[in-house]
Amino acid sequence: MPVAFVAGLSSLIGLFVNTTVALLIQWFCSGTGQKSTADVQCLIDDVILHEDFKAEDLQGVNLARELKKLDTFESSLEDQGWKKGSVKISVPCPKKKVTESKAVKFEIKGLLYRDLTTVIKNTCQDEATMDSFHTTPFKEMWKPSDNVSPIQLYGEAYTSDKMISTYEEVQNIPPHPDYPDTENVVVKLAPYSDATLLAQFGTVFLWPVYIYFGNLSKYVCSQPSSHVAHHTAYFPSVHLLYITSPVDHLVIDT
Repeated sequence: MPVAFVAGLSSLIGLFVNTTVALLIQWFCSGTGQKSTADVQCLIDDVILHEDFKAEDLQGVNLARELKKLDTFESSLEDQGWKKGSVKISVPCPKKKVTESKAVKFEIKGLLYRDLTTVIKNTCQDEATMDSFHTTPFKEMWKPSDNVSPIQLYGEAYTSDKMISTYEEVQNIPPHPDYPDTENVVVKLAPYSDATLLAQFGTVFLWPVYIYFGNLSKYVCSQPSSHVAHHTAYFPSVHLLYITSPVDHLVIDT
């Protein structure tokens, strides 16, 4: 692959299938050379060929101005049903051993989150994953041969002993009077969090919390194209400026 592409557009049109492909290839081979074939293929499949993509919407677009709108990301989330709250955490104090109940409590403000009930309800009603969503756990057994006792397999959350016993336990809960025929089921939540950079350059990042459902197969959850990771919260950044003894001298910046 050449580092720089010096051929003009007119000489490329006959080489590739059409002008659109020629323009894309010329753009790919120009610039910094940091674009990968996988990135460009993703641009084609996920953006240009998306059913909602309209080339005319790009008329007059200033990318720098649009990227600045990420600064208002927090307020836009609140407009989409997200809530804003705070949480108190116990902060350890150096050189002084105390129990967690007696440790200094610090209130973290600016926590953005979605109601878990809404997330669970939307997931259970999602037609894309409804057929593969296991509401009844079960034991998976393997019998390698006729003269060997069956061996229980543990490969999914919904085949675990804990989920089976919990499912049996919730069957003793009386049904809701308004929904007497509704089945009691167990929904297993698997939270995950990691910092995410918002751009290839710079240090602006978010710390999102995702919720996966153990009722879905691990093979489904491991596929990004399945879209089964649900944004549930965004942690605010916390910076410890200094902490000294006694424990009431504590300065933390958010």
